[in-house]
Order: sequence, then structure tokens, then C-alpha cells
Amino acid sequence: MVTFEYRIEQLKFETGSSSEEQLLAAINHFGSEGWRTTRMFADISLKNLASLKGGIKLMLERESQG
Repeated sequence: MVTFEYRIEQLKFETGSSSEEQLLAAINHFGSEGWRTTRMFADISLKNLASLKGGIKLMLERESQG
């Protein structure tokens, strides 16, 4: 039986490069470690409603090694 493990990573966007570039770099980094991005979601508050200044969270999945 195949089992999976999951983790959630917080990605905070840095100024100086586009959020799209940073997102792709993070997804590719986790992918190189065997993780697959299954969901992205943002922490929405009144402070960061107009942008993603608070960053986003990535839900990652991969097959368990054990």
C-alpha cells in the first residue's frame, strides 16, 4: 500500500524579484526533493488583503519512504 507524507511551508515574498519567480523557484526546489505541491493558500487579513505581503502557504505531498 502506498502511503504519503505531507508538510506545509510558508513562502514569504521578498522585494527585488517578482512573486511569480519566487513561487516557481520554491516549487522547483521542493520538487527536487521529491515533494509535489498540492495546494496553495494565503493568510488573508485586513492588513494584507490588497496584496500577498503576508506570503502564501504551500501544501506539499510525497510518497513515504518507510
